[in-house]
Amino acid sequence: MPAANRSDHPLGFLTAPSRRNRLAGALLFALAMAFGGSSVVVSKGCLVGAPVVATTCLTLLVALVGLLPLQWRRRQELARLSRGQLANLFWQGLFGIVLFRILSLYGLRHTGATQAAIITGTTPAMITLFSVLFLGERPGRRRLAAIGLAVAGVMVINLRPGAGSGGEQPLVGSLLVLGAVAAEAAMTVCRKAVAGSVSALSNTFAVVAICTLMTLPLAAVEGLGAGLRLDRAFVLGILWYGWGATVLGYLCFMAGTARISASAAGVLSAMFPVSAVLLATLFLAEPFTSRQLAGCSLVVAAILLTALEGRRRSRPDAPGPGAPGRRRWSLRAGAG
Repeated sequence: MPAANRSDHPLGFLTAPSRRNRLAGALLFALAMAFGGSSVVVSKGCLVGAPVVATTCLTLLVALVGLLPLQWRRRQELARLSRGQLANLFWQGLFGIVLFRILSLYGLRHTGATQAAIITGTTPAMITLFSVLFLGERPGRRRLAAIGLAVAGVMVINLRPGAGSGGEQPLVGSLLVLGAVAAEAAMTVCRKAVAGSVSALSNTFAVVAICTLMTLPLAAVEGLGAGLRLDRAFVLGILWYGWGATVLGYLCFMAGTARISASAAGVLSAMFPVSAVLLATLFLAEPFTSRQLAGCSLVVAAILLTALEGRRRSRPDAPGPGAPGRRRWSLRAGAG
């Protein structure tokens, strides 16, 4: 059976081809963003004040323990990975987890909330730009309009009236936040490049394992035990961040990215702040303002526009593997 038609979800469902497969991919990707949004709520409610690198390392260790029983049945797939695929997985982990978290953290410390909100709002556009440059995708006018709506919606959600526009080093901080946005986009196109040859489960397991090894030395420098309070809220937060936001979130992300174009993933990435706002309202009793409602409405409009475009088309945005005109990327599956 061709790799493109093989189910890459660990539960073995959603294998239907064509539009149904793309719909499944969109739902999985949106669910991944919802799990990602839950990490914001968990961080605010349970992990405030904890050392960032050490906490990240702990959540990755928890995730690795949760993934190990699932991966054991497919352990031979890891042994068959080529050097090019392993390099791709390394870049996914470096960009999507390590650099994204570190750049976001230090960027927000040096720049104002307004600049950070505007820059993070460009995530859908950044993913689309990377998909054009590195994957050769050609999003249509409706997709571009949807991206514009998604960018506007994220900015409206993130911008807070009265938030400071300055910072200690606003230029440096803004560049760091922009780097975090680029890192997230890079992870998306890296995953897209090996989606037809590396399953979602193996991809997630390898990325988490690689990132655990990356963060262990940094956590040791920071002081793995310094500032960690082992109370019930902290332990529950670590467990959810590891098994929920990381394991379930990245499995859905990897499986969803394999089924949709990167530009569609860019639009759906706007679900991250939407889910964070809704979950914070439900579990942290934070107010849900008219501004947030307007931003969420713009994001929903962007997703609906993308869905309508998908129904109108008879083929995906990007040409299939081996089709004329598609650029090859050096980290693509099988590049040894």
